[in-house]
Amino acid sequence: MPVVDEKETGRIDEGEPLFVVGIGASAGGLEALRALLPQLPTNAEIAYVIVQHQSSKHKSLLCEISKIY
Repeated sequence: MPVVDEKETGRIDEGEPLFVVGIGASAGGLEALRALLPQLPTNAEIAYVIVQHQSSKHKSLLCEISKIY
């Protein structure tokens, strides 16, 4: 179990692990992310890291979508 410094996080270690969940999508996965994001729990001790692979020739909409959630 991780020990969490209350001074850094404002959270006292209650014996529960902190989770980091990685979510990856290709350029075509944008619609899947739009469907997934509203379904993710907002009251859990989870950090989500979202990455999208796409051509550098295209503008990413990931920032705009993530602002909604």
